[in-house]
Amino acid sequence: MNKDSVKWDLDSPWCIGSEDYNTLTKYVDGKSPRLIVELGSGLSTFQLANDFPEATLISLENDPRIREQNLQTLEFNQKNSANILLAPIKLQFYKGASFITYDFNKIKNTSQIDLLIVDGPVERLFPMGRESSLYFLFNQLAIGAIIGLDDYHRTSAKSTVSNWLSVFGNSLLLQEETDSFAVLRKKSECVKPKLGISLALKSYKALTQSLLVNTRRTISFKLRPEKNVEQ
Repeated sequence: MNKDSVKWDLDSPWCIGSEDYNTLTKYVDGKSPRLIVELGSGLSTFQLANDFPEATLISLENDPRIREQNLQTLEFNQKNSANILLAPIKLQFYKGASFITYDFNKIKNTSQIDLLIVDGPVERLFPMGRESSLYFLFNQLAIGAIIGLDDYHRTSAKSTVSNWLSVFGNSLLLQEETDSFAVLRKKSECVKPKLGISLALKSYKALTQSLLVNTRRTISFKLRPEKNVEQ
């Protein structure tokens, strides 16, 4: 980890926060991660690119406009080992459950992931979108890989960690939790993840909620386009 790198303002609105970033990176300091995957791009993308210049950094972003802005910043700062991939949100299935989250086919042929940061997609629009990310990516994580989950102050994030530990059992360890961040570690492969009926039913409820919210949002944009500016 390059401790002398340029520091970005991670305490800006919608950012991971400098304290939580430090909580996460202390678990990979000195381990030289080869592949870092980040769900949702932003200032943390630039900081990761600065701090781990020898690693390959892939950030998934579903918003084309945000992706383009952040790519320009990476290019301006000559961070050639980092890339932001456009990953549309899509309906996907996992062991009888249904989730709306990133299209992970974008990274299915990559090497094993050493560090995974889960800070997207937007929970208000895609409930369980963050939780489902680990179901689809767990087998791509290296043994000992670190997983960071942002916004741990939310009830939904605490539920996410609880479900992860239930599904993956002893293969996953909750390493540390703060008021707003959780750090986990993959201990071993999981031969039979245990995603029960209750979690599958919860996923269908989340899917329905997501469809309703996004339908209303689309209608609102069509009716009042001049007032709709993304925040």
